[in-house]
Amino acid sequence: MEQSSPTPAAYQPPERRGWAVDVRRAIDRLGESQRRVLTLSYFERLTQSEIAARLGMPLGEVSSSAATGLTRLATLLSAAG
Repeated sequence: MEQSSPTPAAYQPPERRGWAVDVRRAIDRLGESQRRVLTLSYFERLTQSEIAARLGMPLGEVSSSAATGLTRLATLLSAAG
């Protein structure tokens, strides 16, 4: 029988913590609409339809904000190293 690791689930190695800080900083640099859509999508795990209903936005705008936000986030993170 294999034993599970005694490491707490919330533990992150130092290199992952640095990456998480970079992601948070990049998210903070997005436009408000992009930031809200990506936060609801990835951290609250809502669908784009659910996000549209919650924010009172057309579904197409949610989709566009997500795509633009992900592109911008990738650009920011690649610049961060």
